[in-house]
Amino acid sequence: MDFQNTLARRGVVKLGLASAGLALAGCSAEQSKDFYKGKTVHIVIGYEPGGGYDTFARAVAYHLGKHIPGNPTVVAENMPGASSMTATGYIYKVAPQDGTMIAATGLAPLLQPLVDPKTAQFDPRKLNWLPSSGQGLTLVMVKSTLPIKTWKDLQTTEVHLAGSGALGQNTLFTHVLNATLHTKIKLIHGFAGTAGEMLAIERGEVQGHPGFMWSSLKTMRPEWVRDKTVRVLLQYGGMTPAPDLPDVPFARDLITDPDDKLLFDTGVASLQVVRPFFQGPNVPADRVEIMRKAVMDTYNDPEFLVDAKKLSIDMNPQDGQSVQDFITKTYSVPQTVIDKLRQLYALPES
Repeated sequence: MDFQNTLARRGVVKLGLASAGLALAGCSAEQSKDFYKGKTVHIVIGYEPGGGYDTFARAVAYHLGKHIPGNPTVVAENMPGASSMTATGYIYKVAPQDGTMIAATGLAPLLQPLVDPKTAQFDPRKLNWLPSSGQGLTLVMVKSTLPIKTWKDLQTTEVHLAGSGALGQNTLFTHVLNATLHTKIKLIHGFAGTAGEMLAIERGEVQGHPGFMWSSLKTMRPEWVRDKTVRVLLQYGGMTPAPDLPDVPFARDLITDPDDKLLFDTGVASLQVVRPFFQGPNVPADRVEIMRKAVMDTYNDPEFLVDAKKLSIDMNPQDGQSVQDFITKTYSVPQTVIDKLRQLYALPES
């Protein structure tokens, strides 16, 4: 099934920021089931068309409608900006709260309000989180031509790796790695997205990358894996190491100080909920439950799983309530941890 071409033929309904509605007051579960019949559900994607988040969200959009009672039309709309924070703000403050609007964003909305509350004017704990596709196992990798052989070499040798922008998530991850593992990673910014960062590695403008997802590497540069063009020094972000990286240390296991481990866990917490989907804070609870079930049913749909496999997406879904509970727990860490993360986030980049 060519879900992208099908969605393009359907057309995309434009989202008018000035046409926001208020949440409908409480209704019964049966009324909610009837509510979606004849409606259009919008998935607002926080990135430009063509990237990994966009492609995955469109795959979900293609299959989701048949799992929602009433079988509404589902369309995808791109609203890029500020690492998907623009789309998050729209869903949180402006979009109708009737259950017809869903955000598909990156990692920034999960942790940004904790580390930089001045620029993130929303509370992730108040959003209604839908099932996540899984976790984001992430790599620190360098070009294999470098004399750096193990992660311990990062403690004694400064390396210049591709940054995602001074305020990006990879920047925070790198500062947390440097603080807890005493590595000497220096970030070089200014590249146009993931494609630009990979090109910079190929050109020798940087020596590697501090936060590349393992699944993305296997999809976007399988020859790097096959030919051992890069050397993977660390893996982090998931609850357990990748089974196909048996010789690569799991960063969390290398941290012995309990305070450092808590700092690390909080700093990379957003990697536990990759490709997040959520609804606004005032959507009726019964409609949230309907959408949570519909998204999980989509993730388990054999036809959707065929598309996910084509995209090299490893599906290990977490239900919506588990995601909600995880975010609440993350935001309940001691203030000392929050203060330290804010200090790391604010570190200047040279």
